[in-house]
Amino acid sequence: MTSGERLNLSPYLADLEGIDPMRWTGEVVEQVGLLVESLGPVAAIGDFCEICVSEGRSIRTQVVGFRDGRVLSMPLDETAGLMPSHITAHGQLPGALRLR
Repeated sequence: MTSGERLNLSPYLADLEGIDPMRWTGEVVEQVGLLVESLGPVAAIGDFCEICVSEGRSIRTQVVGFRDGRVLSMPLDETAGLMPSHITAHGQLPGALRLR
């Protein structure tokens, strides 16, 4: 790019408009078999969440129900390293942006 050329950021700005700046998060409280129970995040049945585990790895889950104010999710990835108190977030992890 030369000094006379302008960088077109409009496609990226359009993508930013669709991103919710508020992250709905919760905390894993229990795992029994393949069922993960968490306090939050605010989500609906069928929504996807991601749990941040050690070393920057994440586990993608899908909400399958609710019980006693807890969110019940099924993991879609390997659950090794998952422990109570890990943070779960609704949708994509922070910093995830589709590149063109």
